Amino acid sequence: MAHVMPENVNRVKRYRDDVPLFSRFQIEHQIETAYSRQVNLPAGGAVVIDHTEALVAIDVNSARSTAAATSRRRRSAPTSKQPRKSRASCACATWAA
Repeated sequence: MAHVMPENVNRVKRYRDDVPLFSRFQIEHQIETAYSRQVNLPAGGAVVIDHTEALVAIDVNSARSTAAATSRRRRSAPTSKQPRKSRASCACATWAA
């Protein structure tokens, strides 16, 4: 560090612990999550990314719209005998590769 960035030597400290650094801060788990197909959002929604040969599709589902659709289905189930049409609203974007 002293040879590459001598002005930052005092900012860097050598890690000396029995637990490996990646395990201590769950870095491997974070890397696996970054490469997963679905990423859950803190508010309850999800971002789904699908890669194909021709395009990349990104679907963003909000928990609010999913919960509202589930609530509508539950309310209409016992009394309605007609087909139900409820679809959670979502935003979808695609890019051609």
